[in-house]
Amino acid sequence: MAPGGMMSKRFAAAGMTLLLTGIVPAAQAATWYAGGGIMQSDPRVEEFDSASGARAYIGYMVKDTIGVELGVQDFGSFAVSSGPNELDVQAVSASMTGFHRINDAISAHGRLSVLHWMIDANIPALPPGSVDEESGLGYAASFGIGMHLGDAFRITADLGYTFDVDTVDIISAGAGAEFRF
Repeated sequence: MAPGGMMSKRFAAAGMTLLLTGIVPAAQAATWYAGGGIMQSDPRVEEFDSASGARAYIGYMVKDTIGVELGVQDFGSFAVSSGPNELDVQAVSASMTGFHRINDAISAHGRLSVLHWMIDANIPALPPGSVDEESGLGYAASFGIGMHLGDAFRITADLGYTFDVDTVDIISAGAGAEFRF
C-alpha cells in the first residue's frame, strides 16, 4: 500500500463519521427503517468463484430523500477454483443513502458506504492453530430500485461495487425487503 493510502482512508472514514453525526441531529420529521436481503457476490479475481451472502441494516431518513445507515454484510465464502482453500468475507458499514420516489409504486435509491471488512482464510495447508485473518477499510457504492407495497414496506433489487477489500474489488447483486417504522 502506498504510504499516503492508509492516511487517505482514515480521513475518508473520519469525514463520513462527521457527516453522519452532523446530519442526524438536524432532522425535522424522521423515519426509521430496517432491511435485509440476499446477494450473489463476485470477486474480481479469476481464481475465486462467486458466493452467496446476506446483508442487514438499520437506517434513519433525515429528510424525504436522504438517509443514514449502519449495516453488516456477509459476502460469502469465495472458494479457490483450483483447490480446497476459501476466503470468508464480512463487513460492517456506515452509509449515506439517497432516495427518489418515481411514482406511487416505484422508487430508486443509491448508497455510498465506508466499510470495515474482515477476511478469514480457510487454508487446510496451514499448520493447526494458524490463523490467517486480515481487516481494513474499504468503500462501496450501490444503486437499486424498490417496489412499494403500502407506505411501510418495499421490496428492493440492488447492484453494488465494493472497493479495496484487501486487494480485491467485489461486484454484488441482491434482492431484499425494507420496513419503515
